Order: sequence, then C-alpha cells, then structure tokens
Amino acid sequence: MKQLMDGLNAVYMKRYRSRKAKAKEEFLANGGETDVARARANIPKGMSEENWNKTVDYFLTKEHKDRSCANTSNRQKQLYTNRGGLSTYSSFCFKKDKTRLEAFKNGHTLKDGRFASELEEQKYEELQAEFESQS
Repeated sequence: MKQLMDGLNAVYMKRYRSRKAKAKEEFLANGGETDVARARANIPKGMSEENWNKTVDYFLTKEHKDRSCANTSNRQKQLYTNRGGLSTYSSFCFKKDKTRLEAFKNGHTLKDGRFASELEEQKYEELQAEFESQS
C-alpha cells in the first residue's frame, strides 16, 4: 500500500509542479504583481475561480517571492544548462546502464551529438581525462 501511495504522490507532485509553472506564466502574462486585478480576472482554462485566487494569493506571498528570487539567482550561477531532462545523472545511469561520464555527455550535447558550448566540451574532456587517470 505504501508503494502505491508513494507512486500516486510522485505523479501528483509532477503534475502539480508543471501546473504551477503554467499558472505562474498566466499570472505574469496578465499583469502579475503590477496589475493583480487584471491577473485575477484572467482565470486559466480548467481552473476554478476559487483555486485561481488562492494561486494568485500564493504568488504574492513573501515566501514565494523569496523562493523565486533564490531560484533565479541559482539559475544565473549555472555555467551551462543540463539538457538531460528531468532525470538525475544517477537515474540515467541506472536506467540506461551508463557511466556518469556518459550521463554528463548526454546532458550537455545537442540532438546531433555536438556539445552545446565550448565550456561544456572542455569540462567533458577534463572529466574524461580524470576518469582515464583513475582506471
């Protein structure tokens, strides 16, 4: 029973995260903090007015604003974007029976196999040399 509940909770949280992001896009596209009345008036399709108002109230809380600022700051510190999707390196390695180096390459290359930036390619080469020296 616990596994079933954990599985359902994981699905719920994934959908909630995606839905919250879409709601935030709607909020910002319709005035955001500068025009809260307009944002409240533009209820997203498929959401009740009550839930939309609760969502807008949440976006206006100090807690949400602080977390949003911290997330923005953290994204700006990243040297490059991981293109590996939602899977962690560990999950990718386990599911595909790959090394962590292969996971890094998967997460930092474009669909045609080229690295997305010189910095990512340099980092891969550094990691590759380090792995080879440990063998």
